[in-house]
Formats: sequence, C-alpha cells, structure tokens
Amino acid sequence: MSRGFFAPMTEIARLQCRRRHLAQLAALALLPAGAAWAQDWPGKPVRLIVPFPPGGSADTFARLLSQHLSEALKQNFVIENRAGAGGAIGSEIAARAAPDGYTLVISGIGSHVIAPAVSKTPYHPLNSFSHIALFGGPPAVLCVHPGWRRATCANSSHSQPPVRKA
Repeated sequence: MSRGFFAPMTEIARLQCRRRHLAQLAALALLPAGAAWAQDWPGKPVRLIVPFPPGGSADTFARLLSQHLSEALKQNFVIENRAGAGGAIGSEIAARAAPDGYTLVISGIGSHVIAPAVSKTPYHPLNSFSHIALFGGPPAVLCVHPGWRRATCANSSHSQPPVRKA
C-alpha cells in the first residue's frame, strides 16, 4: 500500500527533525553549566508555563524538555498549562513572574507574533522575555484542494499531485 506522494520526503524530514530536536534538547540541558547562570541554579523546582492546552505540540515539547532537564539538573521542572487568547494568557503570567530564572515559558508564533500584532498585549514579545533556546517548531505545508489539477511540487519530478480517490 502506497503511503502517498510525499511519504518518502516526510519520513526523511521527520527523522532529521527528531535528531535536530534531540540535539537541541541536549544542548539546552547543558546551558546552566555556562557562565550566564549561577552555579546553584536551579535550587528549587522550576515552573515551565505552556500557554496552550495539554496534548498539543507545545505541551509535548515542554514535557520532553522538562523530563530531560529534570534528569540532567536533578531538579523538578513543573509543567503549568495556562491556555487562552492564542497563548497570550500564559505569556502574560510568565512576563509578570519574578526575574529569577524559575519561571520559563514556551513561546511561539501565536503568543509572540500574532497576538501582539492583532491586539494590545500586556507584554512586549521581545523586551519582556529573554529567548534562550530554539527547541522545536511547527511544521508548515502549502496545501491546495486536491481537485485542482495545476498544482505542482517544485522539488518533485511529478508534474501533478496525486488525486485521492474515495
């Protein structure tokens, strides 16, 4: 059974993305060893705010990250899902937290680009946060209705996308 037109590239991209994310997680776990953070950090549990509901990609990334950081740093990283307003609610909570390094937030396009662009937010997406690591990203795919016969994939030897049959 064929897995579709984009299946081979998707599988390769998925493996490359997984390797890159694991390497970034490992690098992030080593950050506290740097001169920028005190030797005694973390001396207490760290709150990791996910400004999106449980079960989504940001929550999954946060749980993987907290597990690795907890093991590497011998301290608990507590996930706190504070969803709402496209991520602005959780981001606001993080922006108002004490600047002691014990509150982290997962930022993303919703909370740090779209929300401030379309409405006034109680935080500035760049000035209210110090972005310390890139550890994931949402996949983006350009799509068109499968009935449109002129659609092509620029990197493909096929001139037309496959048509799904019901």
